[in-house]
Amino acid sequence: MNRSIRRGLVLAGLMGATAASYAQSSYVGTFRPYWYSNNLYIEQTDVQKVSVPACATRALLRLSADPASDQGRQQYAMLLAAWYTSRTLRMTGSGTCSNEGDEVILAIQPL
Repeated sequence: MNRSIRRGLVLAGLMGATAASYAQSSYVGTFRPYWYSNNLYIEQTDVQKVSVPACATRALLRLSADPASDQGRQQYAMLLAAWYTSRTLRMTGSGTCSNEGDEVILAIQPL
């Protein structure tokens, strides 16, 4: 095998490994936010999932932002409005989970 082909194969392998390590989960559908014991939970009601991490053992999601922060209040308002109007959302997961097995959500986008 010539040298340029070997370099190309090595580069392709590295690029694939890098892309896999940064894969984020995605949830698209409708969600129901609710509070329980001073924690905001997000229940998936009609959702398509992609690349869900193995640590996500429950069908609940959590926001990465503190619900008392400006970002957390804005995300909660978006979730609540989408729930009441049956609007579809896209949520991007962090790939990490809470101690209870709920994936932590980084971003919410209305569709």
